[in-house]
Amino acid sequence: MYNYGPPPNLTSLPVGSNYYKLENDPLYEAYRIREAERKKLSEKDYWSIHTSRLRPLNLIIDCDLFKHEIKSVDSLFEQFGNTHTNLNRKSMPLTELKTPIESIPLPVNWPMDVWAIEHPNQPLFDADFNIPNKEFYSMESMRPMDILKDHLSRCCILKWGTGARFYPHLDTLVPSHVIRLWGTNDPDNNHFCFWNESTGQYEREENVEPGRLYLADTSQFHHAYSTAEDVYTFFFALQVSSYETIKQLL
Repeated sequence: MYNYGPPPNLTSLPVGSNYYKLENDPLYEAYRIREAERKKLSEKDYWSIHTSRLRPLNLIIDCDLFKHEIKSVDSLFEQFGNTHTNLNRKSMPLTELKTPIESIPLPVNWPMDVWAIEHPNQPLFDADFNIPNKEFYSMESMRPMDILKDHLSRCCILKWGTGARFYPHLDTLVPSHVIRLWGTNDPDNNHFCFWNESTGQYEREENVEPGRLYLADTSQFHHAYSTAEDVYTFFFALQVSSYETIKQLL
């Protein structure tokens, strides 16, 4: 268990943080222009479906089939981003850009804020990765996602080793540009934790089903960590156009 302190106040972002730079530094004007143009889900619609931190969806990935299939594409996993490379965090995309960008790792396998910081004239967002790739279509274990294939944003499968983690962060503000789904093959060793203002601490999500996909309220600060090898996360972002379909799956 990692004992992180309280998250920052969003009305006064820490100077020097990625959040602060993207919102204030003149270097990132291209980011702010694109950010302002993005489609967003209204506060009313966002909170109508995000009534708890994780909500189970009527979508289940067959973990036995997934474990069999993932072996054949293991070589496609690459380090997640170019920071914290001491952590065993790997990612394999299921979606891609319409026009590819050469990069190692691929842009889809970066944290989007880090990509924007290092590529100020070429910011990317989850919704840019909206083309399902060969792996999405070839893996039979991904077929439950077909109902959402017209609404996909950046979708990746994360592969973590012991001690891999994401530090506390949030993915979106409300109104939100993204609908986030989350799931895992190994809930005993994939620890997904949200900040609880009432208790003043991060709390682990309990009673998670292997393979079940959940609607995740990542407008709240959260972190995650692994306590075993070969722990996979279904790290799926959707366009806000998925709203009506998600309502039907709850």
